[in-house]
Amino acid sequence: MNFFQPSFKLAGKQRDAALLRRRYHLPLTPCQRLLASPRVDESVKEQLRRQFVTLDPVALLKAIRDTQEELLTVGDGSDQPPARASEDLGAFLDGLATAWQKMTARAPRAENIRHQTLVADADRSLRI
Repeated sequence: MNFFQPSFKLAGKQRDAALLRRRYHLPLTPCQRLLASPRVDESVKEQLRRQFVTLDPVALLKAIRDTQEELLTVGDGSDQPPARASEDLGAFLDGLATAWQKMTARAPRAENIRHQTLVADADRSLRI
């Protein structure tokens, strides 16, 4: 269940000749959508509320980052998973400001590759 990341949901589409206009609902988390739904039983809603109160997004982020580090080490072929860098949440929070500098570059998205290919093809055809 996603408790923290809101997303837009499509409310409707309206076509006006070649123009397609999309309308969206306000961004809500899936948990908020369930709590607002009349179809969900009140006991389930109460269980979701109790679970939400116990969650700490910063502690969850730290656990995710630690697990990612372990996966990277295992993927590199080393035998031992890394020792946890620090169990101190304060040290983790201090490191968040510069964590982006340590990240590796992601592979380009498919639409970027398609765009680059189209630009290169157009450039070649102009040179002919």
